[in-house]
Amino acid sequence: MFLFFILLLSLGCQKQESIEGGVDITGQWLQTSRNQIQANYVPTSRFGNFDYGLIFFDNGTYIDRSESGICIGADCLTENFNGSYRWLSADVIELTVDNYHGLSTREYVVEKKSGGELVLRVK
Repeated sequence: MFLFFILLLSLGCQKQESIEGGVDITGQWLQTSRNQIQANYVPTSRFGNFDYGLIFFDNGTYIDRSESGICIGADCLTENFNGSYRWLSADVIELTVDNYHGLSTREYVVEKKSGGELVLRVK
């Protein structure tokens, strides 16, 4: 019984390792297409007033460049919203952001294609 207690105590005190993604997503990404299932991005150095995109930093934070709520005809101006991300596995990421649409947390399967395109597919 005593050994069982010691074993439980040692398991409870182990440091939990953070999971890191198998894909390097750091950098600035311009959204090129989107549907209900996935969004596609390409690397970019700048955004225009109506461009949607993501900027990932290596410290677990990101910027979600999305709709600001101000629309001109069919186009909506974009704004930068601060968010956080964490890897759930080597290819699944969880994104949390509080933007114009409210607080959301979503999981995506991450794929980086050979041409440099980043794909986030709803899990």
